[in-house]
This record gives sequence, structure tokens and C-alpha cells, in this order.
Amino acid sequence: TAYNNILDMGIYDGIYAQGLSYAGSATTAGRLAMYQTYPENPGDCVGAFSAWTNLMGDPALHLWTDTPQDFIVDGLSSQLQIGTNHMNLTISNTHGELVENARVTLLMGDDVIFESNYTDSSGNVSFNWNNTDETGILYVTVTKRNYRPLENSININGDYAIDYDFGPFSARPGVDIMQVLDMSLQSIGSENIASVSGILSSSSNLIEISESTSEWNLENGEWNQNENGLFVVTVDENAIYEDDLNLILSLFDQNNHSWEIYIPFTIISPKLDVEEFLTASIPMPGEAVDVFVQIRNNGNFICENANCIISSPSNLIQVDNGSINFGDLEIGDIGISEQTSSLSFSNNIINGSVLPIEIEFFDNGYYNRSNFVNVTVGVVQDTDPFGPNPYGYYIYDSEDTGYDLAPVYEWIEIDTNYGGNGEDLNLIDGGDGDNATNSTEFVDLPFDFNFYGDIYNQITVSTNGWIALGRTDLLSFRNYPIPGAGGPAPMIAAFWDDMKTSSGGDVFYKAFPDGCQDNDCEYIVIEWSDMRTEDNNSDEDFQAILYNGSDTPTGDSEIKIQYKTFNNTSNGYYPEGDRPDHGCYSTIGIENKYSNEALQYTFNNEYPPGASRLTNESAIFITTQSPFIFYGDVNGDEMLNVLDIVLLLSMILNQIESDYVGDMNQDGVLNVLDVVILVGSILDN
Repeated sequence: TAYNNILDMGIYDGIYAQGLSYAGSATTAGRLAMYQTYPENPGDCVGAFSAWTNLMGDPALHLWTDTPQDFIVDGLSSQLQIGTNHMNLTISNTHGELVENARVTLLMGDDVIFESNYTDSSGNVSFNWNNTDETGILYVTVTKRNYRPLENSININGDYAIDYDFGPFSARPGVDIMQVLDMSLQSIGSENIASVSGILSSSSNLIEISESTSEWNLENGEWNQNENGLFVVTVDENAIYEDDLNLILSLFDQNNHSWEIYIPFTIISPKLDVEEFLTASIPMPGEAVDVFVQIRNNGNFICENANCIISSPSNLIQVDNGSINFGDLEIGDIGISEQTSSLSFSNNIINGSVLPIEIEFFDNGYYNRSNFVNVTVGVVQDTDPFGPNPYGYYIYDSEDTGYDLAPVYEWIEIDTNYGGNGEDLNLIDGGDGDNATNSTEFVDLPFDFNFYGDIYNQITVSTNGWIALGRTDLLSFRNYPIPGAGGPAPMIAAFWDDMKTSSGGDVFYKAFPDGCQDNDCEYIVIEWSDMRTEDNNSDEDFQAILYNGSDTPTGDSEIKIQYKTFNNTSNGYYPEGDRPDHGCYSTIGIENKYSNEALQYTFNNEYPPGASRLTNESAIFITTQSPFIFYGDVNGDEMLNVLDIVLLLSMILNQIESDYVGDMNQDGVLNVLDVVILVGSILDN
């Protein structure tokens, strides 16, 4: 049924696309997919089918999606002596590959030691715990999806136990230039320790250790200080409160016993955080707005004469009066700017853009750190492009007339019944899955088509208004939201709806220009002509145009979709307790191959901000080209500098391909006048 299908697809989407590893979380993904498809809960379908999934079994069941692998743990000792409170491990697998994001847990007794952490990209994981005088078994477990759980144990022994007394160590960066660390050790185990040697180390670049070795004589069983040399460290002036210096003292004796001790070290400094960044009005493209900043000293020391400088890494924003003084801020104090700063926004900014603002803090001492806040510029209108999505795709529509990339509806007729000369794909579809085995066809492309960073030379075309990149055997006559569980992936949803050919409908294909071969072809057209929706029998005529070329910021090809006859009428029928007729109107947009990223223009007759409602003789254009035109930024790094001058000169000398972005005076010609204007702009900045 329609409900069971999306619930089932949602579960598998949770397992594979979302990477969920428990039966309970995968079932929840199925419930969410059902709710997203039927948000109005017709006939209580979402509630009823969600409740039935409670019968599926143990929600904590681990799910496997590949042949299980085995862990190898390096750095694990068979025993540790009391006194050790630090451990560093490296996790790999039997293929010699380092394992990232493996969960490693230490547990001893009734949470005497209980620590969990995840491995980094190099397979490393570190632990520090409070020193304990208890002996016992420390269990080390390693888990990750598609790996067999591994449990090892370490004996915590007390025969060669030590205790230590030091600190507390602390320093004010830039003030307490050099610190001498003295540490007292005592042998407290059942076996005597004559002496130990120590090496102090750190993985932090915020501390320099100039004297790193020392020795202790422990034969008398009393507290003993460093006998042969004290540790000497220098804290970097850029360190601030809560920075971890990761000081580790490695001890060893003459009998090859060893201890690893984490040394806490407190940085005494202010720590300034942005509490509020307010604008006097909504920031709009082409306008200026006053800003007000509120900060707090979350450090452990007074901030004397706190200042900040507001700036933006983007040349789309100009900052005026960006220097602000907050005076002295005691620990926990809030500072409010009394000066008025302002931000001016370029006309080239698209409504709804989110741009970064840097706030650099400094004081009379050595404190210097930056915070970043984001500012949303403008309110998205239907006359603005829709997007971008995380990958960088935008959708421009016919109403975005203020943008150069707004598409113009220009129907290209290829239906032979109306004077065209396209190839009939001879697809048949009776609607609602009837005779659906003949509803798709594979089409070889004459050129490579780049989509979401991958290259395709074949597509699958469906009567139900979608194009899959590559080959798929899916029929997918019911439409669903994207990204999501249902339908093929990757996909171009031109007008994804349950449609039928029983009223003379056909799907045609043609490459242009006429007679082109392979890469000489400029574009192809897929046309759905005289199609009818299964629900309400509405007429639909639309076409998708796939362009040859990759001259976009991401190297992806571009798509235009045109709607000659547009009737978005499939509202469905949902009787309680009976078989439903799937509605959800249509789905229009694009989706990547993992089904976890998309740009959905409309689903269920709902349009997001920036998406104009489609009508007869309307069009949309899908591209990764940004609506920003930042003249002079030839290398595309959103900054004007000498690199842009070098590239512009190379264009003028025909050493590299010309780019209109270098046309500073917008006269259609790249020449020395553009260089002069660009140099002036850089000097002004």
C-alpha cells in the first residue's frame, strides 16, 4: 500500500542514506518519512502506521550493512599501576586502515573510571581521568557500525603504585613568561620503588617545554620533590582561559614499570564572547544599517580596556566605525557598545544571503581572539533565486527578472504530432502502477553530463516526470519529498507525479542542433506531451533541457525545465481504513545520488521562499552559478587583491581565457581601464 511503501522506504533510507545503526532509530526514520509525505495525517495514516511499527522488536538491535570488520588496538597495556590517569590509543582494522569515529569507552567498577570518546581521523583517542587509589579491572570497549565490538581488559595494580602532589599550575599568558613546575612523588604500593625518571611533553602549540626531564628518589617512602632538575615551560601569549595545554608526565623506573599522568594547567586570562549582535533594522542589499554589540567576559581574569574591531572577510560588506571600546570588564561582566558602527551591503547581494562578520577582540594585555557571527541580508522574495543548497545549486524561475540567469520560456517542440521530429520513446503507463513495466526507458547521452560532481553518459526517463542519472530499474510512480526515501537517485524531478499515457500521451527525446554527433551536440530535450495525471486526469505538457558544458563554479552541467501546460492538481483521496489514492500534487527539483541532499522547488503544492508558483508557459533554470557578480574578483575568493590584477592582465594579454567578472567598467571589453579601476578599488579597501 501507499502507506506501507513509504514507511518501509523510510526505514531503509535511515539505515543506508542516514547511516542509522539501531532498529529503533531506523524505524523512527520510517515514521518521519511517512509524516513528511503525508503531513496532514489523512485518515490518521501517520498515527496508525507509526503505532504498528512498535511491534517490530528490540529498538536497541544493532543493524549491519556490510561484512563486519575487526578492530586492532595499539597502545593498550595488559596492566597499569595506580598513579596513571592518562591513556592514548590508536584504532585500526585488520586491513591496516586507521578507523575514524570509533567509540572507545573505559569502565572500571562502579564508575570509578568511566570515560568515552571517539577516534579522530588518524584513529587516535586520548583519555584523562581523576586519579584513584583503587585496584581492579579496567574494561576497554571499542564499537562502530559494521565492526565487531571489541572488549579488552587492563588490570589496575597497586604493587608499584605512586601518588603525586603538584600545583595547581597556572599562568597569565604574556605576563608569567616562564614557569617552573615542581612535583612531589611518593611510592605507596606494596613493592618498593627506588627511583623514577620523568619526561614532560605536550601536543599543544600553546606551550614550549625547555626543561623536560627530571628524576625522583623514592627509596625512603616519603614525599620527594624533583631531585635532578625542575620542569620549565613557557606559555604562549595567545593562550586563553579554557585552552587545554595537554601536559603529560611520563614516568618509568629501573624495572620497566611506567606511569602516564595528565597535568592540569590553568590559563588565567579574559575570554570575551559575543552575547548579542543586533542590527537597528533588517539588513537589505544596497543599504546600510547600524549595529550594536553586547559581549561578556567568560574568563577567569579581568579584561582591562576591552576593544573590538568589526570587519568582514567579504567585499560585499563595508564596515564604518568598526572600532568599539567597552572599558574594563570584570569576570562575568557584560559590555555594551556605546559607539555606533554600521554595515553597508552591496547591491549584488541576493536576498536571504548569510554572510560572515568577524569581531576581533583585544585588550591592554596580550588577549587577542576573534569571534564570528552571521548576518542574514534581505528577505527572500519570489522574485529571487531559490537556493543555494549545501552543494551550491540554485533554481532561477521566470519571475526572477532582476537576475541575468532568469530563464525565458521558449518552448522547443519535438512531439511529431505537433510538427516536431523527436524520437518517440514508446513509453506506456496506465497510472497507479498499471502496466508500469513499460514506463521507463534508458537513453544514451551524446555528451558527458555532470551532476552533483559526477559524470553521466546515460539517463533513465520515466513517464512519471522524472529523469534518473544513470540506469535504474525503479518505476516510482508515486512522488515523495526530496531529499528523502522514495524515488530514484540521483534524480531530476521535472514534474514527478503519477501520470498515464492513456489519453495519447508520449515521451520524446532529441539532441540539438539537428544532426549533431556526440560532443558536438549542445543540448538534449526530453518532452512529456499530452500526459494525464492519474488523480484528476489533468493535462500536462513539459520538457527538460540538459545542456552540454561544465562552465560553472562546480563544473556541473545546467538544466532548464519548461512548462507549456501546468496543472498541479493531484490532491489524492484518503478514506480512513481503506485504500488511498496517492496525491501530494507534484515534486519538482533535484536530488543527489545518496538521497540526502536536494533542492526541492515544490512538493505537495507548497513552495519555499524564492520559488514562484509555476503556471502555463513558465520555466526554471538549475545551475551552480551564483547570482553574485563581484566585479574584479577574478579568482573567485571574494577578495580584491594583487592576484586579481595578475589574472586580469593575463586575460588582457590573451594568456588565459577572459572572464566578464574582470570587466570593471562593464563596457564589454577587457583593457587597461579595467586594471586602473581594479587597482583603485583595492587601494580604497
